[in-house]
Amino acid sequence: MAIEFHLQMDEGPISIGSESKDYSQELRYFAHVDDGESKADVIAAAKTGTPSVANGLVRSRISVPRRITFDTIFECIVEYVHPEQNSRMPPTQVDEFRLTVRSDYSTSQRMEFSLEAKRYGPTGEDSLSQVHERAIGVSESGSIEGAYVSSASASVVVETVKSGQFISSRYLLNCALAQGKVNGFPYKGFPKGTMLLTNFDATEQTQAGETVSAGYVPNWNLTFSFSFIPNSISTVQLATGPVRVPVEGHQLLDIYKVDKQIEFQVNGDDVNYPWPEARWATVHRVREYEDFETLLGI
Repeated sequence: MAIEFHLQMDEGPISIGSESKDYSQELRYFAHVDDGESKADVIAAAKTGTPSVANGLVRSRISVPRRITFDTIFECIVEYVHPEQNSRMPPTQVDEFRLTVRSDYSTSQRMEFSLEAKRYGPTGEDSLSQVHERAIGVSESGSIEGAYVSSASASVVVETVKSGQFISSRYLLNCALAQGKVNGFPYKGFPKGTMLLTNFDATEQTQAGETVSAGYVPNWNLTFSFSFIPNSISTVQLATGPVRVPVEGHQLLDIYKVDKQIEFQVNGDDVNYPWPEARWATVHRVREYEDFETLLGI
């Protein structure tokens, strides 16, 4: 038995746009099939089993979103558009985007010294001001074990839609290769060097099984994920005194230290152990810069 199509309504609603030729209409059919026929069979049969022209509009797209009953009826949607336009072809790039910031806490930062410390003992409370006095996890031998503490982290997700007219394999490849780079210029209000591209995802909006007219250009869903680290100023205690070191976002602060013997009290006893004394600080740029606004086009 051939696949039979029956309208769910005599005439579907017409969607009218801002221009006289920017309108379309969808007709919904029940497609009665034999056992074993698939969505692809329904789409193929709809090309001859449904009108090619309806209300002055030409057939543009056929889709089969679902099976209504287990084995005999599919829902079939046929879209009609004005002969001089294709409602599925976006004429310009979609510039709008959605920006989402997510923050969480992770226990990945190990600290050996506190910013402030107070000691409680037989003589009461003492505020500890020296750097070595603020060591965390000092063992009986005088070694510094440190401790893992929670540190704030943030991710920024930029989502946008682009017309396929602006998407090429070279564009997709360049976006993928930009992972691991940071913004060389301020981007979306975030300072230079603070945004590291960690993930890129691109998905074409065309659905499997759809039939589209000649010249159809799909939209693409694009998602860019960034790791954000703010600029900071670290105070490094050198042998010559404290120095303030500016660190840009994802740059790396490296402190050169040499061991110096120092006396420290553990359980009331004096202990001599090697103390790592900072001699100088170096800031390394370990990520390449990228102009995300120019490269990504958003």
